[in-house]
Amino acid sequence: MLQLLYKYINHPDYPYTIVQHNIGQPYYFYSKTTLIGSIEKIDGVWKQVSGRQTLDEVVAGMGAYIEQNS
Repeated sequence: MLQLLYKYINHPDYPYTIVQHNIGQPYYFYSKTTLIGSIEKIDGVWKQVSGRQTLDEVVAGMGAYIEQNS
């Protein structure tokens, strides 16, 4: 299991917890304890695949953060 804390630059007081339970599965992201959605890299681009609509720049930022820290 991988767990990361991502702080979106425009709202650093509201960090997202990013969790991947098993290799090859999507990354789930939470605000505090609330599941917001999941993301994964598809054809070289980080995309949200489930959950509440999240800004593309937040999804891209989380993806870049995952790549830097995993």
